[in-house]
Amino acid sequence: MYKVWDKKDIRKVLLGAGKKHKHSAKDIPIIISSRMTRTMASFNFIQSKNGIKAHSFKFSKNLLDGNFKESVVENVILHEYAHFYINTKTNKDQKHGELFKDTCKMIGIPTETYFKEKLIETAKKGYILYCKECDAKVATRRRIDSTLMICRDKISNCCSAEIYYKEDIF
Repeated sequence: MYKVWDKKDIRKVLLGAGKKHKHSAKDIPIIISSRMTRTMASFNFIQSKNGIKAHSFKFSKNLLDGNFKESVVENVILHEYAHFYINTKTNKDQKHGELFKDTCKMIGIPTETYFKEKLIETAKKGYILYCKECDAKVATRRRIDSTLMICRDKISNCCSAEIYYKEDIF
């Protein structure tokens, strides 16, 4: 188990980068999402005729929960800062192109564009749907609303019977 990060810790890294590179991100909201499981972070912006306006930084709760070394988390935060920096400086979404990679080098982080660390799968509550006739597993869902809709509106493929569900952890 490594350091658990919060918004203050993220803000501190962003402020340090802003001060060092003279391009502050202090007024941009930070969002921590428990729904981000494969994407570790993102820099969100609004693109209009006038260019790019920074909207928010979004980080996966999984990234911040002490599952990864501090250096890994800090590099992810700085990676998103690099998106902010180059996109707002050029008023264009640079994606992971050459200008973005040059910005990463300037900031002092790796230029890789994907997360290389092993992701930790965590078991979460969900619903397993079964055929009422033969008890065969029909599907799995995370959300109760979609589970109830399937049970109400669909029939199983195996027996053309009604579907029921059980809550489970998977």
